[in-house]
Amino acid sequence: MNTPPQVSLKYIPIDKLPVNEPLSNEPWVGTEVPGWINLNKCIQASCNNQWGDFAKGQSHELKQRLSSGCYSLTLSPDLVSGRVHLSVNLTITEGETVELMLHVSELSGNQWADLKSKITVEKHAHLKLTVLSYTLQSAPITSIVECEVLEYAQFDAFYAVLKGSFHYQSLAVQLHHHARSDVHGLILTNKQDYRGFEPCVEHRGAHTASKMVVRTIAQGPSKTFVHGLITVHPGAKEVQADYLNHNLMLSDKASVIAQPELDIEFDDLACSHGVTLGSLDDQALFYLQSRGIPLIEAKVMLIESFAQEILGHCSKKVPFNLRELFIHSLQLLLD
Repeated sequence: MNTPPQVSLKYIPIDKLPVNEPLSNEPWVGTEVPGWINLNKCIQASCNNQWGDFAKGQSHELKQRLSSGCYSLTLSPDLVSGRVHLSVNLTITEGETVELMLHVSELSGNQWADLKSKITVEKHAHLKLTVLSYTLQSAPITSIVECEVLEYAQFDAFYAVLKGSFHYQSLAVQLHHHARSDVHGLILTNKQDYRGFEPCVEHRGAHTASKMVVRTIAQGPSKTFVHGLITVHPGAKEVQADYLNHNLMLSDKASVIAQPELDIEFDDLACSHGVTLGSLDDQALFYLQSRGIPLIEAKVMLIESFAQEILGHCSKKVPFNLRELFIHSLQLLLD
C-alpha cells in the first residue's frame, strides 16, 4: 500500500479566523457553531478553499497555539472523502483556559476518518476536551489523543461514542509535577457495532492526581473493549489515581471485555481500580411498569440514570444538548 504524501499546512493565526455562525438547527449537525472558532478553517485556508485537495486520501498536519477560548474541529462529509489522515498538534498557552471539541458526524461507509491529536498543556493552563462521535452510517473512525500536561496544569476529557459501527478511541495522558487529569467516557453499542476505548494516564511527576470513569451500555451482538491503564513512574510520590469501569449489558449476545491495569513503580501513592458488569434491575422495571410507565420508557429511565454520572461531566459550553442526543441514540438502540 502506498503511503499518502505528507502535506504540511500553513500556520494561520487564530485571531485571523472568524467566529462561526450556526449552519443548522440540529445541535449535532454542521461544522460551525456560534461562539466557537472552527479549526477546520485553518485547513480550508491552507488548501486555498479547495476541499478536494484535502479529501483525496492524503495525510495532513495542523499546528496551532491556542489561547483562552472555544475551538472545534469537525470531521464531516464536506471534509472527508475516502480515507483521510489528519494529525493535529496543539499547544495550550501557559495560564490559559481552552475548550476544545473534536466532533465526528454523519460520515458514510465509503469514508474513513483517521485522527491523531498531540496536545501540550503548558504550566498553569487548563484544557477541557470533548470528543463526540455520532455517525449514522458505517464509516470507521479511529482517534488517538496524546496529551502532555505540564506542571500545575489541568486536563479534563469527556468522551461520548453514541452512534456508528466502528469506533476506536485511544487517550494517553502524561502528568508532570502537580498536574491533574479527569477523564469521563460514555459508550453505546448496538447490533454489529465495535467499540474500542483505551484511556491511559502516566504519572511522571510528584503530587499528581487522576480520575478515570468509563460507562458502557451494550445491546445486540456488539463487541466492546475497554482497557484502562494507570502508570506511576519512579519518584512520582504522593500520587492519587482512580479508575472505574461500569458496564450495563442489555443483551446476552453483547460482549464486553474490560481490562483495568495498574503499573506501579513507586510506593508513595493511593491508587484504586474497579470493574462491574450488570443488567437492568427486573424489580425496578416491574415497579415502573406497575405505575403505568411503558416498558421502553422504563428502560430509558433506568439507563439514563446509569449514564447520568458521566453526562453530568460534559462541559456546559458545548454547543449541543447531550442529553437529547443520548436519549435519541438510546431510543434507536432499544427499537
